[in-house]
Amino acid sequence: MFGTVARIIQVTMLPNGHALLQTQGTRRFRVLRLLREQPYLVGEVEYIEEQSIPMDAETRPLCSEVMEAFRQYLSLVEQMGGQCPDLSHSVLEPEFLSWLIASTLIVAPQIRQQLLELEGTIERLDLEGELLREAVPMLRKHVARSAHARGLPYSTN
Repeated sequence: MFGTVARIIQVTMLPNGHALLQTQGTRRFRVLRLLREQPYLVGEVEYIEEQSIPMDAETRPLCSEVMEAFRQYLSLVEQMGGQCPDLSHSVLEPEFLSWLIASTLIVAPQIRQQLLELEGTIERLDLEGELLREAVPMLRKHVARSAHARGLPYSTN
């Protein structure tokens, strides 16, 4: 079992007394053993040290390909009314790019967990590239159908 230490960035209180938390993952860990499960999980953990990978001739093509697919994905999500991170000023290192994509992708919890558990940045970027290549055409069709239903011109190209 893997997890992430989270820093609370913002708390929004709701009228019913519940709270919405905006968090940022700061460090991954592997659960070595559970000590208690109720009323919440408590365990012994081992922190996972991230290996920095430079942007070089080997990583640049993969990062460029994944970044282009990510930009297309974000554009389509914005067209559907979603909020997305601003990438206009970003020159992203591979590790940061991989975690930004992992935190932004709209995927099932099992896929999010799979991304969390991958040990290497290149493995994570490879999987994210696959997920984006599957998601972008589906989102294009959804945006086109939505535009067509509203009587707006839209091309899936």
